[in-house]
Amino acid sequence: MLRPNFESEARSITSSAVSEARGKLLRNQSVRNTILYVLVTFAVFALVGYLGHLLAHSVLPAESDVSFWTYSIILGVVFLLGMLHVTSLRSFMPWIRPDNYLQGTLMTLFMGVIAGMAVFLMSFSPRLFQVLADQEFRANVRPLVSTVLIFPLPYFIQWAYEAYDRIPPKIFKKWRYNPLLQMPYLTEAEFKRTTNVIFVLDVRYGERNSYDIRSFIPDAMNVGDGFQFSLDEHNEDEPSRRIEIRSSPKEFFEWHFYVQRPWYQKNLYVDPDRTCRENHLLNGVRIIARRLPPVKK
Repeated sequence: MLRPNFESEARSITSSAVSEARGKLLRNQSVRNTILYVLVTFAVFALVGYLGHLLAHSVLPAESDVSFWTYSIILGVVFLLGMLHVTSLRSFMPWIRPDNYLQGTLMTLFMGVIAGMAVFLMSFSPRLFQVLADQEFRANVRPLVSTVLIFPLPYFIQWAYEAYDRIPPKIFKKWRYNPLLQMPYLTEAEFKRTTNVIFVLDVRYGERNSYDIRSFIPDAMNVGDGFQFSLDEHNEDEPSRRIEIRSSPKEFFEWHFYVQRPWYQKNLYVDPDRTCRENHLLNGVRIIARRLPPVKK
């Protein structure tokens, strides 16, 4: 009578389950991309450590402050790699949603740890690059571990910029499309004196797909009227890309206008009932035109 070998069967079942789980894990594209990203990050920062030794040992002149310039150059390289990480993170790891900054921060910090480990371990591997002076190699490479602290900075800069960009602009004055508007009487001289502006708007409400309309607004015409005539002309010339102006069959959207400036300056809010000169608008200025949400009745 055969006796079952429970230990052997349990070992076989466990091995089969582990192999199956490993196979499923490696077939998962997100897992594969993450593993590849970690390996590439480790390899790149190992080379950064060697680059630091190469700069100190062979490139920089001995009479210069070798330690300072080596550290500064590697610091700049790590910052550039941090910028590259920001642009490639969401491509290699689509499971990290753009609005989930917790996942992005944790992954960025994790990559920073991997980078620091790569540089630190590289200081123990001089013979990998056929370097015989162990102590010199270690002295050149090991201080560069602290440069990795700047690696997450580009990610946090982008995070701050995106948070700033989501702050809704202050609404200075509303403007509504007027179907009864007629072209005012202007002399030939008044038609020739214009301000060249670019209206930046979305083709349809709720779609973030910026579209530019160039307009030459006579200096004697207010911005709102110039915007409406530009809309009418565009919709007539390009019926396949009509700018949405109605919130319902009987209602028109309300709009507001502003010129976006750098973060350290206040935005310039445009009064649609004033001319370009009265709004201090110069040729080539880009005016952001935004629809307001329809008022529920």
